[in-house]
Amino acid sequence: MSEAERNKHLQVISRLKNFEQRFGAGYTEVNALKEDELAQILEETVKRYRDGRLFIKLIYAKHEAEEMLNAETEERIGHHREALDSLMEQAERKVSGYQAIIDRLNERMAREFAPIRERIEEISEEIERDLGGYGEDLSLPERPEPETEGDEEEPLFSSERGDYFEQLNYYRRYQRRGELVLPVEDA
Repeated sequence: MSEAERNKHLQVISRLKNFEQRFGAGYTEVNALKEDELAQILEETVKRYRDGRLFIKLIYAKHEAEEMLNAETEERIGHHREALDSLMEQAERKVSGYQAIIDRLNERMAREFAPIRERIEEISEEIERDLGGYGEDLSLPERPEPETEGDEEEPLFSSERGDYFEQLNYYRRYQRRGELVLPVEDA
């Protein structure tokens, strides 16, 4: 190993140790995590801020609020109920006197509108027949695929690349700075 390679290697080791001193040995840079690991960390973190029983609590609170409002409403206007009930009974008695007239009018309308209703049903059946097998003989165009630049190139960061040094070497090749020497154990 050349002196320059050894110096580069020692710089990387030094940066790694500084990172661990600053953030702790269990921490890692986000871009060094695999996608599923990052997703799991984020999901566990978000779960701490979610109340899984909140929906049920809201239902109970709504029910309790409705009961309170109903009780308050009854207390404020309940004394009008008896007068309103009496008026409704009077209106029902008057309507019942018209019921025979209403029934005859309904029968007359049914007779007069019957031909119109029948013709509407006939046309609906014709439309259904005309639409039978609709679309079976159509050859629709294929769904277009997106055209983007850079699809052929490997991404600058990939969680599938493996460890930190493999990712770092890929990045250095991208920058045309050459590869680092793989880490060696301190003696």
